Amino acid sequence: MEIVFKKPFKFEGNEYNKLDIDLDAMTGKDITDELNILSNTGHISASAPLDVTFQAHLAARAAKQPVELIMALPAPEFMHICQRVQNFLLS
Repeated sequence: MEIVFKKPFKFEGNEYNKLDIDLDAMTGKDITDELNILSNTGHISASAPLDVTFQAHLAARAAKQPVELIMALPAPEFMHICQRVQNFLLS
């Protein structure tokens, strides 16, 4: 899926107008790897598909971008991406 930002977004010297987040290309291993990464940092989630931190990590992996980029997005874009990932996970 392509997410087009309302305004250009700058991160670490690069400007982004959109992100291509290819959730359909992800594997079960990709998803469990992200769960393990979060678990190893002490992050606890009662329901991973509803957890915005987990959603952000999956979006970053699917976009082949650092999770820090997703976390640095303005709140409306961040929440839009998380909602799309949640919809994917719950579909």
